[in-house]
Amino acid sequence: MDDDGQAERELLRLIGRGVSDSADRLAKISRTEWVTQTVSISMAPLAKFQGVLAGDAEEHFGAHFTLPGGVFLVMIPSRSGPAFADAFLPASKKHPEGVKDRERSSLAEISNIVVNAVAAVVADACGMALMLSAPEVSHGRKADLLREAREMVSSSGEKSVVMAYVHMSSEALSSDCSVVVLMSEAWQARLFAALE
Repeated sequence: MDDDGQAERELLRLIGRGVSDSADRLAKISRTEWVTQTVSISMAPLAKFQGVLAGDAEEHFGAHFTLPGGVFLVMIPSRSGPAFADAFLPASKKHPEGVKDRERSSLAEISNIVVNAVAAVVADACGMALMLSAPEVSHGRKADLLREAREMVSSSGEKSVVMAYVHMSSEALSSDCSVVVLMSEAWQARLFAALE
């Protein structure tokens, strides 16, 4: 068994565990029980995922989190925005209008919880700190959001992507989302070395 193959499997396992851990954090914020289940997870060169996503025309919200050598990206279908906003930032009698731009704000917060749960599990296993930026929320097709992520990594060379398809549900809503980790060659090598 080669070391890179073992490190890749361990990285995928850790990301899946982080996604699962995020359910407890989501529950604390929304005071609702959540289930986050990784439906599938895989790793491949960036070009492969760009080709796969090119045919997906559905609009998504995307939350990008940068760190040296990589980007975390959470993509949630736009059609799920109102339900997530109602779950996390409901209007009240005191503020009937609710929070300004509730959908973007709630999706930024949900993405922040999921990404930080994943990053914490990976960082602990690798014995390193992962310093993430605040989320930058944008809107578009998955291929466009992934292109934006690629442009946020300044280093040259081949980029690899871990793509996790996740199902999130609570009593009030159910939605699929994608959690993406885009890595430069150098960052991937550091992670794999730490996991080996």
